[in-house]
Formats: sequence, structure tokens, C-alpha cells
Amino acid sequence: MALSKLTSAPPAKAKYPASSMQTMQTTLFKETGVTEGACGKILDTENQGIVIKKIHRHLKHRSKCLNAEKQCQMQIWAHELLTSANGFSILYTPRAWYQEGDKHQYYMDRIDCSHEIDAFSASAATAAELKLFYKKAKEAGIFPCDYELYRQSDGLIALIDFDKFGSWTEKDEVVFPWGLIWTKPLYPW
Repeated sequence: MALSKLTSAPPAKAKYPASSMQTMQTTLFKETGVTEGACGKILDTENQGIVIKKIHRHLKHRSKCLNAEKQCQMQIWAHELLTSANGFSILYTPRAWYQEGDKHQYYMDRIDCSHEIDAFSASAATAAELKLFYKKAKEAGIFPCDYELYRQSDGLIALIDFDKFGSWTEKDEVVFPWGLIWTKPLYPW
């Protein structure tokens, strides 16, 4: 699934050097004006194992983040990719699904969000899997950006939050949902 079909904002060019997660977050905020959590929130359901990702409908944020259906598509893609058959034993993405008519939300399996991991200071094994994830994502035309990592009680690491994923262009640049183009993408290594 190529993400380029999922974006529609006019491109704008920018170059940013990579050095840390703080640089990436500062850059994203500077370019979008969107802080963490501004694109949506997680809501409980009656089923303790399932949550709803509700996407904000504010006009000022609508073009800064992927919509609910596109975020769900990205999460399904990552869920199907991050398996042992594809070389992953640490990273995984929880199951997600989108119900027709739910325009601004989708559902996903609940994870434990109490132990966040910084991608820039991950263990060697986790960093190796992140590099593999980026490689496979690039093959699919996708650039992972501003995701979150959470260690689970079984030792696995859940990768979530797909609202700002970009797409690779034929010029080897990254285009984000709000139209910004990175000629030198930031990586967590």
C-alpha cells in the first residue's frame, strides 16, 4: 500500500538535520502547529481489551494528520508487517479495524502505555528491528514518523500512532500529510 495515494496537500520544501527525537518533535510542531495528541485521543469501550482512536475534526488540524480511515489502514499495514514471518520478534502493532460509517474513529486492541520507549535510545535489538521496519516501509512507499513505542509486560514493544506518516516520492523525498517535503528524512539512529 503506497501512502502517496493517501495524501493530498500541496507540497512545501524544507531541509532539517537529524540529531534526536526532540529535533523531530520540535520540527513537526514548528511545521504543523500540532502538538502530541492534537490529532486525536483514545477512548475506552465496554470491552476492556478494545479502545477507540477518535480523530479530532477541528479544521485547523484536519490537513495536518491522516484521517481515521487512513490511520487505520496504516495500522493494519503495520500489524500485518510486524510479524515473525517478516523477521520481527520484538516490535508489533496492535490489531485495528474501521467500521463503515465511523467517519472520525477506528478501533484497536488495547495496549499498556505506561512504559514508553524513546526510539533514539532503544536497545540494539529494537534498533535493528526499527531499521528493518523503515526498510520495509520504504519498499511500500511509506515513511514512519512521530510514532510511539511502548514496552508490554510480555517484553514485546508496541508501535502505535500513525497520524503523521509520510510517503516517499520518486525523487527519494518524503511528503507529509500537511504537504511538507523532507529532502533529508530524520531517522532514529
